[in-house]
Amino acid sequence: MSYVTFGDAGDPVVLLMTDGTASPDPSVDAFAERLAAGPRFVIRYDGPSADAPDREAVGGALAALDACGIGSAHVVGGSAAARLAAEHPDRVESVAVLPPGADEAVRTSVAADVLRSSSGGWDEQGGRLAARAIATGDATGWFDRLYAAAAASEVDTPWDRDEPHPLLAEWARSHQVRGAGRRAVVVGCGLGADAEFLAGLGFETVGFDIAETAVRVAQERHQGTPVSYQVGDLLDLPREWVHAFDLVVDVFTVQALPDPPRAAAIVNVGRLVGPGGTLVVVAYRGDSTWDPPPWPLTREEVAAFATDGLDEVRVEEANDPRREHPARWRAEFHRAHGR
Repeated sequence: MSYVTFGDAGDPVVLLMTDGTASPDPSVDAFAERLAAGPRFVIRYDGPSADAPDREAVGGALAALDACGIGSAHVVGGSAAARLAAEHPDRVESVAVLPPGADEAVRTSVAADVLRSSSGGWDEQGGRLAARAIATGDATGWFDRLYAAAAASEVDTPWDRDEPHPLLAEWARSHQVRGAGRRAVVVGCGLGADAEFLAGLGFETVGFDIAETAVRVAQERHQGTPVSYQVGDLLDLPREWVHAFDLVVDVFTVQALPDPPRAAAIVNVGRLVGPGGTLVVVAYRGDSTWDPPPWPLTREEVAAFATDGLDEVRVEEANDPRREHPARWRAEFHRAHGR
């Protein structure tokens, strides 16, 4: 039995089964490293020669899992991998075929399939990436990695929507909001649904996000749009954006940050609001329960948006009818003229 590991043992496990050779194909290691960057914990098991019975490879693969203390894994390989899945389904989470001598296009496709099947979904993938970034003192570095994984079809994107958030749309309808001659900005605009909605109301709209992939996809998706999509850092605002917008919208953005720097991000959202302007915040309520991120906001954190001259107008405990756990905040703040 011969095996080599790549990545962190705390990540979802991928067992990569190859036939034993005196000099392993470097492209196999490159494939393993691509999966490990997922991030995944990859066990590259070098089985017996290609002409050996599959049962020998299956036995060796099980021994490799046992040696690593792994109960079950996502398996990649040829006929031996299929036999392992058929005979020991309790040890196999999923199985994917990587043909011998596969070219780069096939490897890319198989890698995306494996990463997708082993991701656990957007929330779990985001949690892993966020934990790594935060541990290195980088509270925002994981956003682009998560969007890039979604763009590569490695994970679903629950934020991928064409309609504005219903709590924003309802607020705009009830206030008969019209944007003619006024400017709006969407903080953490993602793929652009809320920014496009505001542009449709007549606002000159900026949508910014720290994730370059999100901005690129938004630009591609909304070609010909009047929205200005830009890469921007809420923690380091351009000077020309400060007190520059008549309407500022934040939907689930600051609560994707730990604290610090969440408190600083809350202040900076308010700094975008110009004289006579309005801030609308939609956020998960603090009584919601799940593993962060995001971190549900407490009532005190929502109140903290009323800073830098902003006044709290209304804070509502709103419900999003689309969700199983609908508890949300919808808050409105205003800056008087002259402030």
